[in-house]
Parts: sequence; structure tokens; C-alpha cells
Amino acid sequence: MATAAEPTSLLKDAALIVDVCMSVEEDDVVTIICDDDHVSQAAAIAKVVVERGGWPVVMNNEVQVRRGRADVRFPMATTYQVEVPAGTKSATGGVLKDAVKFTFETPAPRNLAVSFTTSRASSSPSCAASYTVCAVIFEVSPPT
Repeated sequence: MATAAEPTSLLKDAALIVDVCMSVEEDDVVTIICDDDHVSQAAAIAKVVVERGGWPVVMNNEVQVRRGRADVRFPMATTYQVEVPAGTKSATGGVLKDAVKFTFETPAPRNLAVSFTTSRASSSPSCAASYTVCAVIFEVSPPT
């Protein structure tokens, strides 16, 4: 059961994000991207953006999140130990005479770039807004 302290705490956290990380000013357009599991956090951030005079745009990317969760690649930055016992039959009917043991590691993601861009679009009174974009680009699979 939710308590009265939880929404207050969520709004305090949202205010910290909006005021410190985003530096939202009057008439800023703020894009908030979330998935189904984080709609309440996105709504809290949107509420604070409105209180600061900004215009929140909330986009739910649940489809992309589901696609990512279904990814069948091995997790990155992980060491695996494999042991195939003697006597194991192959798909073609062969039999492994001796046990085989080996380890392998998947690479850690590498941070390729971090970019902050702030823009103020004031060429038209109907489009007078500023925005800040922070992009962090990771390499998620090694080059082949």
C-alpha cells in the first residue's frame, strides 16, 4: 500500500532532476522518455516541469524496451565457465572422448561519446523555447 510520503519523495526527486540535471526554464520543451515501469516517475518529472513553466512531452518507449529485454545475446561484462563432460554426444552422433573446460568473457560496454546540447529556438514567437539534450552513446557489441 502506498504511503503519503512516497508521492512527496517522488516529487522531491523529480524536482532535483528538473532543477539540477535539466535546468528547466520558462517555456522550455522537455522530452521525457520512459517505459511502462517508469510512468509514475515520468509523470512526476512532467508535473515539476509544468510548475517551472516548461512544456513536458512524455514518450513511452515500451515497445523498444520489450525488444531489448528479448535480446538473446549474452550479458556484457560477464565471465562464463563452460564444462562439457566426456561422453557427450554431438548432433551428428560423435562422442566426446575427454571432458572439455574453458572460459570466455563478454566485453564491457564502452562509452563512445557524451554530448550536451542547449538550444534556444526564438525565431518565431510561437516557437520560443530552449532545450537541452544529453546523449550518452555506448558501444553494445564489439566491432566485427
